[in-house]
Amino acid sequence: MFPIKQRIEYKMCLMVYNALNGKSPCYITEMIQKRQAKSINLRVDEDDTRLEEYQSNYKVNEKAFSIAAPKLWNKLPRSIRKSESVLIFKKSLKTHLFKIAYD
Repeated sequence: MFPIKQRIEYKMCLMVYNALNGKSPCYITEMIQKRQAKSINLRVDEDDTRLEEYQSNYKVNEKAFSIAAPKLWNKLPRSIRKSESVLIFKKSLKTHLFKIAYD
């Protein structure tokens, strides 16, 4: 069983995965955007699985889905973000979160 923090992270990452693959309502999909390449070439721009992260001036806003989800998604290993099916994604994500929680 996951600790509460990892349960929340699991649900949030699953919502992002579904949104990126067209399996979520449009109001969730509209809250996240893929990272756009900047005017200078950065190594991070080569990764097409990263999301645009937004900053907030207020601590309370950091828990909002539109701010927290992209930060959490971008922290995942690329191999998990590039999962080809939801079953593979769930399995890889659970393994990753268990390692974080119990190591």
